[in-house]
Amino acid sequence: LGREALFIFRNKPALVTDTLGSASQAIDFATDAFNRSLSGNPNYALGNWGLGTVLLWQAEPVISEGVITATAFAQALTQLDDAVNRYGIALSNTPADVNPLLAAKMRTSLANALRLRGLAKLYQDDNDSADRLFGDALSELDRATALITGNQPRERAIAHWVRGTVLINRGALLYVRGDDPGSRAHYERAKNEFEACLAQYDDPGQKTDIDVTLKTY
Repeated sequence: LGREALFIFRNKPALVTDTLGSASQAIDFATDAFNRSLSGNPNYALGNWGLGTVLLWQAEPVISEGVITATAFAQALTQLDDAVNRYGIALSNTPADVNPLLAAKMRTSLANALRLRGLAKLYQDDNDSADRLFGDALSELDRATALITGNQPRERAIAHWVRGTVLINRGALLYVRGDDPGSRAHYERAKNEFEACLAQYDDPGQKTDIDVTLKTY
């Protein structure tokens, strides 16, 4: 139920009013569903992954879109820390040798959370911490993509998209540090990642449906 609420919230905004009332009610519904899934087993992997994603989505617009007041920024940082912790619990209860694709999805989510933490550090002028977190995010993406095998276009697309955003953020950091060539190189790599993201759907044989969110990005 929580995953369905998040899907509607993210991909079918026209249905939110009809099914859940409002965007905030969709988030509340998902949060309640994931918390209830954890009531019998706090280590339940899917529940922790889902709850971490709710927290990530709440923090993301505050950090990435610059909607920042001191109170909102502090709350977003707390949400990101909690999301990283939730993803850690989820991964520790999802053996990669048993379910590699699920572990890959979780690592991609973790990478995105680490990226946002790095962006927050960049806003705080803590460039060394930002660079470390961007590096950690790229390492998690390497581990995630190694687990994605076979024909998994959506998972590969999401990994490419997250890597592209990490590279953009790291490019901004290099620009702040005065490394213009390094910054430009990161932006070029990000462009390649976004093109690779969209290319995952160029499969006329299977006529894969294009994920609206990814296509927009």
